[in-house]
Amino acid sequence: MGHPERIVQTPELGNPEQFGYSNVVKVGNLVFLAGQCAIDDNYNAVGDFAAQSREVLERVVRGVEAAGGTRDDIVTMTVYMLDVANGRIFTEIRKEMFGRDFPASTVVGVNQLMPPNALVEVTAMAVLAD
Repeated sequence: MGHPERIVQTPELGNPEQFGYSNVVKVGNLVFLAGQCAIDDNYNAVGDFAAQSREVLERVVRGVEAAGGTRDDIVTMTVYMLDVANGRIFTEIRKEMFGRDFPASTVVGVNQLMPPNALVEVTAMAVLAD
């Protein structure tokens, strides 16, 4: 049996229960975010790479905020993208959103992401202040 108190309810990020996972899990002051994509209500990715990148990062921030944190609490993210040549576009958007204190980051090139037409997906972890 799991620990339901660890699951942070995030209706604005969709309902992943049908797929057997949670968007945000909080354990103590640690917050773990499942992979976020720029999806519509039917779980189809929407927008070009820049639009998806911005939406994905906004979703990550909303998930951390739902757990009681802020974007400044995000300490690491893993970025999955179909075409790593788009890395500069993602980097510029992340710089706009995060200012100077960037989370640690890893970029992984992949052949496919789960939502149809998804170009980028981000998982993240945050450490909330005590």
